Amino acid sequence: MDRREKWFHKGNYISSGLVVLLGLFLAIYAGTHYDYMDKYSLGPGFYPIWIGVLLVVVGLIMILQTKKGRFQEKQKKVPEIASVKRLLTFGVLAIMVLVLATELGMVITMVLFLFFMNLLIEKHSPLYSLVVGILTSAAIYVVFHMIFSINFPKGILGF
Repeated sequence: MDRREKWFHKGNYISSGLVVLLGLFLAIYAGTHYDYMDKYSLGPGFYPIWIGVLLVVVGLIMILQTKKGRFQEKQKKVPEIASVKRLLTFGVLAIMVLVLATELGMVITMVLFLFFMNLLIEKHSPLYSLVVGILTSAAIYVVFHMIFSINFPKGILGF
């Protein structure tokens, strides 16, 4: 195994470990800060907990696949700095959603998340990013809160 293959091998373990840690953080944070079930429906913590569990499982599968050597042959180049910055930006924004959802409410937090995702990662204009954030959040609110009666964390504005 040459130097480059060792780097990819180590990088696969690191990225897989980060996926596992993100999943654990998501599941534990959601489990301790949000209700799993409401009286008659799924609570706001239901999906984040299961998404966290799924991330842990996917991360563990990635670790096993790396151990078997599955990813070594397919990796051809070192990731570019721009790709790493986008990944880190997404990670920070995802953690901010978890932290701010209880303070600002899920709807406002989702608007901010989508706004910054479009602005910082996709490099769209501020107006486009704001419109996408508002319309997407409104659609998510209507579908999940109004149609499926899934409660979101309420914030300072009451929604």
